[in-house]
Amino acid sequence: MGIISELMPDNIREMQDKIASEDTSNLPDAAFAHSTITDRYFPLHTPEHVCLSGLYFTKCASSIEENLRKDIQFRIQDAAEAFGIDNPIKTDLTKEASSEDNVDYLHRLALDINDFINGYKKHTVEERRKIALELQSRALKLKHSTGTPELIKRYGGKRLVEDYPKAFAARMQHFPDKSEQRRTLLELQMLAGEHIPEVLAKTLHLFDKKFNLDKHYDTSLSDPYYSLLIGGECEEEPVCSYGTHSLFPSEVKNYDYSKLSDLFDDDLVSSLKDNLPATLKSIDPTVKVIIIKRIKGL
Repeated sequence: MGIISELMPDNIREMQDKIASEDTSNLPDAAFAHSTITDRYFPLHTPEHVCLSGLYFTKCASSIEENLRKDIQFRIQDAAEAFGIDNPIKTDLTKEASSEDNVDYLHRLALDINDFINGYKKHTVEERRKIALELQSRALKLKHSTGTPELIKRYGGKRLVEDYPKAFAARMQHFPDKSEQRRTLLELQMLAGEHIPEVLAKTLHLFDKKFNLDKHYDTSLSDPYYSLLIGGECEEEPVCSYGTHSLFPSEVKNYDYSKLSDLFDDDLVSSLKDNLPATLKSIDPTVKVIIIKRIKGL
């Protein structure tokens, strides 16, 4: 394809030079839509960089070799979706993928899944989480099973594992009885069901870093994302999550909310039907769990 930077118009190359002046040396290759042995192009680590990379791509896409163009396009669009911003690529290349395109995307996805499984330890735990979520998003978009590798189920998980107390027990062994650290861990464990699972994992990771437990990751201690979270293949984004319980779009899409009328008044039932996530967020935790279990048929 040639050197990408040489394909860019002067004004776009100036913006590329500006980005190049930033210190991105600590960013993983996964933060770029394309990387070679000597260069990395189209940074995707912030919404601003995704937008600018989309602009670069729009200007030079026609000069990039087809298979590489498709791969870069897919990564930029996926990053935009992950950040919740509009597709920054302004070109007819964004038309719906053909069957041949999907084969290319599936091949690239399989390679990236394999790369992650074999090299995940070189990434920080935050990067592992981001990469696993991206892989799951791509698999869901392509309606493709990732084969549910354990690493992706864990690092891309959106629910709390049922045996989450083990993660806290493993950490308590590093501290004396009646220590402040043990009390903090017990408090976190007792309130685990009231936290959004990902927030709980982040909180425990901050605890680990504060007390130098993160140095034991991948040896005698599993990091919080791996030990607290769980998911499934091509998992949907939950409508809402609470502790070990999550509601997914397929579960609420055609739900008959009148089934809740025997437990709750008409105003609450109507509010749940109109805006389930917002209503659940505003009510008592005990009531919230009852509603989620009823909708799930538990």
